[in-house]
Amino acid sequence: MGIRRLLPLLLTGLLLSAASVSAQQLDPRVGERPEAKALFDEAVSTFEAGDYADAAAQFSRVASAFELHTLTTAAALMEGRALYRAGAYERAIEAFDAFLRVYQSSRYVSEAERTRKLASNALQVTANSPVTLGLILSLGHDEASDSQSLFNGFRMAVDDHNARREGRPIRMVFRDIGELGSGGALASAAEAGAGTVFGALFSDQARAAAAEAERLGVIFVAPLATDKEVSRDRSMSFQANPTIEMRGRLMARFAVNALRLRDLGVVAERDEHGISGVMGDAFADEARLLGATVRFVQVLPDARSWFSIGDHIPTESLRAVRGIYAPLSGSVADQLAGALLDGLGGLLTDSEQSRLRVLGNAEWHDLPMRTEASRFGVTYSNDFYFDRTSDAAQAFTRRYRSMTGVSPGRLGVVGYDLGRYLISTVESEDALEVRARLLGAPAFEGVGVRVFFGGGQINRQMYYHRYRDGRLELMR
Repeated sequence: MGIRRLLPLLLTGLLLSAASVSAQQLDPRVGERPEAKALFDEAVSTFEAGDYADAAAQFSRVASAFELHTLTTAAALMEGRALYRAGAYERAIEAFDAFLRVYQSSRYVSEAERTRKLASNALQVTANSPVTLGLILSLGHDEASDSQSLFNGFRMAVDDHNARREGRPIRMVFRDIGELGSGGALASAAEAGAGTVFGALFSDQARAAAAEAERLGVIFVAPLATDKEVSRDRSMSFQANPTIEMRGRLMARFAVNALRLRDLGVVAERDEHGISGVMGDAFADEARLLGATVRFVQVLPDARSWFSIGDHIPTESLRAVRGIYAPLSGSVADQLAGALLDGLGGLLTDSEQSRLRVLGNAEWHDLPMRTEASRFGVTYSNDFYFDRTSDAAQAFTRRYRSMTGVSPGRLGVVGYDLGRYLISTVESEDALEVRARLLGAPAFEGVGVRVFFGGGQINRQMYYHRYRDGRLELMR
């Protein structure tokens, strides 16, 4: 007899037993709760429809969102059964263990023990079966080279994991965005068994893939997209590259919490893509939330204004702050950085310069004017840092070159690091389990990328550098 035919009989028994156990053994004052009954009925319908992951969440709510009622133990048991049917065997075992601890006198104990054993057996069977990860990239003429680099790094991470024979092996499914579109590529990968899909080079591709992931209920991880709309108001999409807004907020946290700066100013540019302004506004907002005083936010009308900073920010305003955040953007960002430092040097005395710290974004990385940058202790956040002199970087470079015939660029490193991160985190095809793991995973340190979602869906881990004594050094 199939599960659908057994379900009505099972539930009838559960309901009768729940009422009896609750009334006679748990608390004689326990009664029915109409709202819990309505939610329970909805969960049963979901279960019968085969949407087991959603049913598990609904049964969990019935069991935990109310004080003890006649359906509490029935819902707790059905949560475990739904997780088992969804293939989330580890979570099912956890649910049954909790049930057996809390409801030791329940008449459902034998049923909980029986299904827990089934889940444990299933977990052992699947321990050596592969986990399928989807990879979606465009092989179009303009994107093929970048896609190949990202793919190479990701494949190396998969090969490394499978060669170690630790944990479940990884099966990789690739789909071409150029042929299917972002949404179609993600759907095709999901149809092939991928519960987690990684990829897309650009934000517009990632937005389309994220929308499809939400519709299908699979996890999507974008490696490069910085547009917050990729994950905004969605539950299944994650951005491994901090958004433009998050970058500003993270720098504010570092300035206030790590550098102990309390009086701050912001100078940004009304640039073509709005990047500088968004970071500047986010920095100011976060700094205020952290209790710092933001004495001015100056938005420059264009790039030329960096060369005449004194015309836009009064010297007295500069003297009143201890840190000034100057996010740059564009292909000539190094020239803009030099112009700002020259302008500040002409407006402030040597002692005033030593008291002012210039803060920046990744565009301040590895500037030629290191002496001038050191004078202001320029400190900036950076989403990528590949120290080619480190042992780990050199070992990776040798292996990447051996596999591909070329040295790794940034995207090869990103693909490798994020591949390692996903493999270490994604141990199941169950989307809810993967989502929980990503939200709760500890900080990951790769050879060029850091990842920490910290309960959110946007990476909030970066590198922080500074210039000192004419040298560039990693602070954290």
